[in-house]
Amino acid sequence: MIRNVIFDIGNVLMDFRWMEYMHSLFGDDNQTIEAVNQAI
Repeated sequence: MIRNVIFDIGNVLMDFRWMEYMHSLFGDDNQTIEAVNQAI
């Protein structure tokens, strides 16, 4: 059972670079990256 959820707003606990992650998944397919960004 999950008792606690931590939201890391501002990259305090963990560094997360959204666009680098998207490019690692989709390469240089900017159309797909933009579609995923719009869907989220």
